[in-house]
Amino acid sequence: MPEQERRRRVSSLPNPEPGVLAAALSDGPDAFEPLFKMYWPILVRIAWGFFAPNRQEVEDAAMEAIEDVYRHLSSFEGRDRSKFSSWVFKVAQNRMLMIARRKRRRPRTASLGEFEELPGPTVEDELKRKQRLSERAALEEFEQDEQRAAFLELAYWISRLPDRIAQAMSLVRLCGLDPQAAAEVLGTSHEALRKRLSRGDKEVRRMRNEERASRGGRNGERR
Repeated sequence: MPEQERRRRVSSLPNPEPGVLAAALSDGPDAFEPLFKMYWPILVRIAWGFFAPNRQEVEDAAMEAIEDVYRHLSSFEGRDRSKFSSWVFKVAQNRMLMIARRKRRRPRTASLGEFEELPGPTVEDELKRKQRLSERAALEEFEQDEQRAAFLELAYWISRLPDRIAQAMSLVRLCGLDPQAAAEVLGTSHEALRKRLSRGDKEVRRMRNEERASRGGRNGERR
């Protein structure tokens, strides 16, 4: 595993401070904004793993997922706060799976050349916010990523994998979750997750090699 990827891994799921979560549960849409800012970049990364390279579908799916989290927030009241992020990711992935199946997103036919700039969110209507969040602020963390091009390419290949493999790859390879934390989100064993990742890595390598060979053949024909 590359050193940079190791540094980005987290051994456990990040969770909001007790006061932030309590306010979101009791004070309505405005109090949800800190949670939105905390989870939006991660949900966008997950969405790329399902809907790359279609920018609009990535944005729409991430928005539907965060709306699901907001709508069902009261159902988390009284639960262990340390499980909140796991719950958020489960809700989000379930929504994205439903969207992917509804749109019959696999197999993919789009090409790597169709990537566009990552969009910012527009949530003032859905969450009744007093002001629109800054697109720049929402994208700042992602735009600072020096490996952005590599991330988008990997997201493209992951989006072509079967759903269960794409779920595991999105959480671990795109979001940087430790496999143990990802297994918790997916409700599976560490060993089962390891097998999904192994299969996913092999499939990504195979597709990359085929793409390179195809490009090499096309370049040779032009000469």
